[in-house]
Amino acid sequence: MGSYLNKLCESLDASMIGGQEQIAVKVMTDQAVVDSSIAVNLGLTVTELLVNAIKHAFPVTHTDAQVLVTSEVDAADWQLTVSDNGSVKRNRLRVQDSETRS
Repeated sequence: MGSYLNKLCESLDASMIGGQEQIAVKVMTDQAVVDSSIAVNLGLTVTELLVNAIKHAFPVTHTDAQVLVTSEVDAADWQLTVSDNGSVKRNRLRVQDSETRS
């Protein structure tokens, strides 16, 4: 999962930021293995959230602008977080794996 998210974020960083803006995209992940269908869904989610953060979190130049993507997997539970240190008000979205949680 880690190498997949790293490559995905590097690609999005290069295509959307391309060195023109000073927004650092950092990825911190476990070296967990997940089913390919889950990886694809997580990749789509990360893409949407990362694009949103790059477009909207930094309306003015921010000297230490950063978007952080983290993924943690522990047995049947996993957590994915995309966060930024931008100045725009945030809405919190919590997604749970409905098969493993009651």
